[in-house]
Amino acid sequence: MDFESLKNTILWGALSNFGKMIFQPNGIFYWAGRAKKEADVIGTIGSIVGIEDELVNNANNNKVTYYIPAIRDYIDKDPANIVPYAPISGLPTLREHWKNWIVEKGKQAKNLPSGSIDVSGKLSLPAVTPGITNGIFLTTRLFLDPKESIISPNKRWGNYDSIITRQCGVNIDSFEVFTEEMKFNLSSMEDKIRDHINSQGRAVMILNFPNNPTGYVPKKDEAANIVKKLETIANDLRKPISVISDDAYEGYVYNNTGITASLFYELVNKNEYIIPVKLDGASKEMLMYGGRIGFVTLGLNEKWFKSSEKEKVLEEFENKIQGIIRSTVSNSNRIIQSILIQMFESGIEKIIESRKKIIEIVGERYKILNDELAKLSAENTAISVDPNSGGFFLLINLDPKVEATDFNEHLLKNYKTGLIPIVKPKDGINALRVAYSSIPKEQLPILVDNIKKSLSDLNLG
Repeated sequence: MDFESLKNTILWGALSNFGKMIFQPNGIFYWAGRAKKEADVIGTIGSIVGIEDELVNNANNNKVTYYIPAIRDYIDKDPANIVPYAPISGLPTLREHWKNWIVEKGKQAKNLPSGSIDVSGKLSLPAVTPGITNGIFLTTRLFLDPKESIISPNKRWGNYDSIITRQCGVNIDSFEVFTEEMKFNLSSMEDKIRDHINSQGRAVMILNFPNNPTGYVPKKDEAANIVKKLETIANDLRKPISVISDDAYEGYVYNNTGITASLFYELVNKNEYIIPVKLDGASKEMLMYGGRIGFVTLGLNEKWFKSSEKEKVLEEFENKIQGIIRSTVSNSNRIIQSILIQMFESGIEKIIESRKKIIEIVGERYKILNDELAKLSAENTAISVDPNSGGFFLLINLDPKVEATDFNEHLLKNYKTGLIPIVKPKDGINALRVAYSSIPKEQLPILVDNIKKSLSDLNLG
């Protein structure tokens, strides 16, 4: 594939050398798809296929992908929804449903700077990946080459370092996420973006709101300032700025200050040099942690192409995503995709209503824990809590006199309380991540009391 349409867009300049090189050839999946539509005798996919009645007595005469009959003892689903390979980019019906889900969340957003936002017609068809983890890997490879750098807040999910640096060989250039006033650090973010454009000819940044590990969510004015700053830089330098939104915890916001929908919506069609990419996962949004289904969606800008070229550009862009998926994980879990389709076919409103109860439960835990920690931090200066209004976590900063790993060891051995220590001296981080999502509300005061006792034991504060 020559990618002639894609080459005529700003997207091409945003890609890494690998991203420009990778493609999905007309291989097995291409010819298998053709054969399914056009052939009577099909010998393409390496699956065992035959008439179901030959395999299971009193079945039917349909041609199926063969399965071990005992599977019916363990599931009540049609094996046809489980056994066959899924397409490289995912089941088409699920992709359409997830696209509609993204659109609906934008329409229902209430406290984005621009209010509700309709992104209909401004999205690529989401590509299905094995969770957001693979989405991070895929987008890193697509936009950056080894030894280049990505911009990220210093307080981030620890697995970013493994995926981006150890797997992809890309450096993570951190910026201090909070100012001394505990606001989002716009100037530090701006400095990094400008530096990267000057050194790499483009910039790539990954943002995660609600944030893991802090639980930070930008307020409406902070979100507006982030978008305005990105626009200013884009207009000044006129080079690609790819913004990857890791939206694992989208919608889990428990007060009226944080934006309840992704910053992605504000960036779609905002500026031709801003390239927004949305990473979603059924793991948290649909509470299917073990399902390992994620989505990669590109936000479009009308200035990138003539309307007559849109479908061709999207086809060529998807070919590159398929090339990465096919050459790494091949495709994604089919049964979970099938279940998600059934969920969506029951209606988006039903999904939204079902999620409300979960958000209320975690929100109650959020409030109890923050209230208890506010009391403790008011009487003990050895700890502080980062701004937080959503997600599954919050971060307790510790006095550097005791390393967080040692404090957590003390907490675990003496008070049977287990948290996650985060120690990154170069980034000035010595903290404990608390996953209050997994703690029953009755235990939260006990948790804080155990922290208080440990502070006393270790002569802190």
